[in-house]
Amino acid sequence: MQAIDPDYTRRAYQRAVRDRGVHGYLDHTGAAVLTGSGLAAADAAAAARRLEELADAARAAGYPATVNQTRADLYLRLLDGTLDGQYREQILATMLRLGPLSPADAEPAEPNHDHVPPERESPEQPERPRPEPPGSGGRPEQGEAVPPGTPVHERQVRYGIEVRLRLSTLLGLDEHPAELPGWGPIPAAAGRDLVAAQHGAEWRIAIVDTDGYLLHGDLTRRRPHPGPGGRDCDGGIVEIALPVSMLAHLPALADDHPECARLLHGIADMWKHREQSRAALDSHPNRRFARAALRRHIQMRDRYCVGVGCRRRAAASDIDHTRDHACGGPTVSSNSGPGCARHHTMKHRGGWRLAQPEPGHFVWTSPLGQTYHTRGEPIIPDLPEPLPRHIDPEPDGLPVMCEGPILLPPEPEPPPPARPPPTELPDEPPF
Repeated sequence: MQAIDPDYTRRAYQRAVRDRGVHGYLDHTGAAVLTGSGLAAADAAAAARRLEELADAARAAGYPATVNQTRADLYLRLLDGTLDGQYREQILATMLRLGPLSPADAEPAEPNHDHVPPERESPEQPERPRPEPPGSGGRPEQGEAVPPGTPVHERQVRYGIEVRLRLSTLLGLDEHPAELPGWGPIPAAAGRDLVAAQHGAEWRIAIVDTDGYLLHGDLTRRRPHPGPGGRDCDGGIVEIALPVSMLAHLPALADDHPECARLLHGIADMWKHREQSRAALDSHPNRRFARAALRRHIQMRDRYCVGVGCRRRAAASDIDHTRDHACGGPTVSSNSGPGCARHHTMKHRGGWRLAQPEPGHFVWTSPLGQTYHTRGEPIIPDLPEPLPRHIDPEPDGLPVMCEGPILLPPEPEPPPPARPPPTELPDEPPF
């Protein structure tokens, strides 16, 4: 839909965000549901990523609850003021001190000091800014008195997220939707805004063949000239994709788009040195863990976990050996693929077998002998051409949210219509 009529979807998206709100009610069990609707997709993805990261860190430090319980406890405490004015280390200390909101349901979690989230294992990822020590002019210490009205100054840093966008869309040559992996497509304009806001993220370039699959991918340190506004981002991935046929037009595009000239010239240079980069990918087959360049190549090639039907994005999955390293499997691109924790465990302990007859093509064999073939989606899918630009009325079918208190029960479904009484009744028995 977004590819066919980008104008319609842009207006629908803008109206949904305009009517955003927060709603709460009690479900049939008596527990509360507190949810937001009409949220900007990029903002919601960044907020969710921060919540996930904090929950993982709390559990690694020994917070005695399940992952979902920990996320819910953080969600409530971030909103109800319990964690107001605290930075990351203070949040974790407060969570450990207070414990779960429902102690009866808690499950012990052992500290895991060796755990490193997949996105943080690459040495080329920027380090998370360290909080300032107490008394160094940053935030006040927990419990330290702050005079009313005293402003607390700190650099506004949002959590970076992963966004994928075509180069042609970034340049404004078309309105193909961008993608937030794990969430879905977003309008092109929202994708361009997100890319501009993530100037400090890790930028990846994906050059694809005529079918949309990866030919070559690498990092670039060259960026478009930053526009006004936007906050610094902590981490995040920006993936810019282009077909190989577009390489010949890069010099002309650089002349037409001087703000992106450095980026476009960098892509051309990257393509010239592709053979050296490819040779470096498989240059350490005996290593236990994939180096940053190989990890990045696998993530770009396979897109998501290679499990059947799995939508766990590759950057949040493990890089798994198809043939186990302990069994002599080399750490090379043709023997590696992203696997989420569930499918990783299925392969090692669940009786499933995995083969990779060609790089990026995976064959799963179940314990009963059934086979399933998987391959990553095209980086540039074959989308239909958008409709000609025209002005439509406001999109129909979108609910208009009214102002009111957060605690509102959901509207009940209308009762079904009553059966009409019979028009003719027999006068003589038997009735």
